[in-house]
Amino acid sequence: MPARWRLPFMLLALLTLLAPGCASKKAAPTAAGPEVFDDAAQKFRAGDYAGAAEGFAKAAEESPDNAEAYYFLGLSRQKELFGKAAQAYRKALSLDSANAASMEALGLLYFSIGEFGEARTWLEKAAAAGGKNAEAALCLGEILYLDGQCREALAAYEKAASLDPRLTAAARRIIVANRTCGKGKDAKPAGEPASAPAPSQAPEKPAPKVIDLNDI
Repeated sequence: MPARWRLPFMLLALLTLLAPGCASKKAAPTAAGPEVFDDAAQKFRAGDYAGAAEGFAKAAEESPDNAEAYYFLGLSRQKELFGKAAQAYRKALSLDSANAASMEALGLLYFSIGEFGEARTWLEKAAAAGGKNAEAALCLGEILYLDGQCREALAAYEKAASLDPRLTAAARRIIVANRTCGKGKDAKPAGEPASAPAPSQAPEKPAPKVIDLNDI
């Protein structure tokens, strides 16, 4: 090989050996900064659950070991779906204010996230409008029972059982409510401790057994 070609070939060979290392350095992903998560959190607090879900999904993708990112991703998607469902039911009611099925669905939706005050409002409206959903009647009974309105709760349980005789939960709650309501109007819901009598005041008959909600 002529001497004038040796140097170019040597340089070409050297570049060939170095190329893989250089390429791998260029392709290495950069670490995700906390700003991705923080931006998603800000959207979550602002009620932009769709945007928050997108941000938390990106944060989880960039940091696969970040459990908090996955948690808030799930929570954002849940709230996004809740918001869309509630919006649809309210739209139905704006078009038909007497739509008992939409009232029941909205009440059950609030019940599912523990918003019992809002749930009671819509479930009572649904009952007054002639709702036929046994689960809605059962959930209304649960709210009334927890609010200390035993007889109203019993009526709701009985309605749930009449709407769907296969709803065994309603039958069990009727038994509990009957026992509790039998103690009088000031009776505490089952599961709450009753006041013990003074040592000198022996009860005339055994007190009714207190039923724990967790046992039903």
